[in-house]
Amino acid sequence: MLVACGEEGAGTTEAGTGESTGEASSTGSAGEPTTTTGAEAGPTYYQDVAPMLNQRCVGCHVTGGAAPFALASYAEASAFAPVMLASVEAGTMPPWPPGGSTPPLEHDRSLPEAERELLAAWVEAGAPEGDPNDPAPLREPETMVLPSVDLATDIGTDYVPDDSLSDDYHCFVIDLGLTEDRVALGYQYTPGNRKTVHHVLSTLFTADSLAAIQAVDAETPEDGWSCFGGYSNIPGATPVGALGGWVPGVTAANYPPGTGVEVPAGSLLVVQIHYNLGGGTDPDRTRLDIAFAPPEQAASLQLLRTQGYPWPAFTLPPEEKDIVVEKVMSARVTTQRYPDGDAYIVGVAGHMHLLGTAFSLSLVGAEGERTILEIPRWDFHWQGNYALVEPIRVAAGEEVRIRCIYDNTAEHRAAQGMGPPVEVTWGEGTQDEMCLGYLQMIDDLP
Repeated sequence: MLVACGEEGAGTTEAGTGESTGEASSTGSAGEPTTTTGAEAGPTYYQDVAPMLNQRCVGCHVTGGAAPFALASYAEASAFAPVMLASVEAGTMPPWPPGGSTPPLEHDRSLPEAERELLAAWVEAGAPEGDPNDPAPLREPETMVLPSVDLATDIGTDYVPDDSLSDDYHCFVIDLGLTEDRVALGYQYTPGNRKTVHHVLSTLFTADSLAAIQAVDAETPEDGWSCFGGYSNIPGATPVGALGGWVPGVTAANYPPGTGVEVPAGSLLVVQIHYNLGGGTDPDRTRLDIAFAPPEQAASLQLLRTQGYPWPAFTLPPEEKDIVVEKVMSARVTTQRYPDGDAYIVGVAGHMHLLGTAFSLSLVGAEGERTILEIPRWDFHWQGNYALVEPIRVAAGEEVRIRCIYDNTAEHRAAQGMGPPVEVTWGEGTQDEMCLGYLQMIDDLP
């Protein structure tokens, strides 16, 4: 699901999903934009804008951070004021892809209208500084803390990104060393090099998948392997879940209270790390901390399960845009998995590659059709998992509709750094496409 500008959330993912969703313990204050009442008319940096930037943007827009420029001082913010406003008005910052008829989501990073108006007024007034001797208190971004750290590990190498690429997608396998089944309450990925690590995604595999994973790893001499789209679908390996992910701005991620993710004994974790070479080629050794439920508590938790909804039967003709791929399929809520005959959707995600332009996933039931996730402007580099504020009940026999829209024209492909238009079908590679949705569900509400 996981940032260059905005508050960051945390939570849950499962097999094949990515960045985090869900509830999380947190500190910090949302705050409200202030209004200058001094001699200067209109908003100023020190009295109005700095608190907003510190809460929404500086987590990434700081020297040494993931963003391409810093916004931590008046000199920095005023120099990039027009760029900030243009990005906000274009909807590219803060990066929050969900929109349209999507229901309320946890940890919404979109900029409130009052703050959009505040930024616009400040920029249009010439980005006035205000009084540096009487600054307004800075508003802190939301932060997450694990309840405990019961396992600490890392990717096992100091990886140097491939400098022949602008974006290096690389996978690593981590043996978690578990000798018994555990239930994870939360996790925290910590990049070793925040200037290059753009995001982390993960998939858990069964212990007997080791040989298949090692075979993929052995195809290249360096530690790990190149994996643009193949971190969750490894031939001969069996995925059983995930341990979330990371995007800039995230600290820890805690699953919703009363829930957890099962991590079987012997599990192997494959993490895909996206390195953006605009930040250089210094080595990275991303770390992972996991909080587990005490054994006496684990049995009482609702286990988070993610169901995938792939639709691979499509072909994208060259030089066509607004290509709609759509399929209605069973929600796969069965009494075998959900004995009461229903479940509750608590999280949602979508996945396409570089030709995708829009995505939606909806529930089709007796009461009509209800949108669960709508992304009007798809961006492969900012995909993530999202947690619903209010769970949605889904009953046995109900269906989901997945809808993916693509642009396979020369203009769009060039903008994505791809070659001339060709016919495109389902696949894991950079030149392939996917149409895939995920719903994260629990049997009962905690």
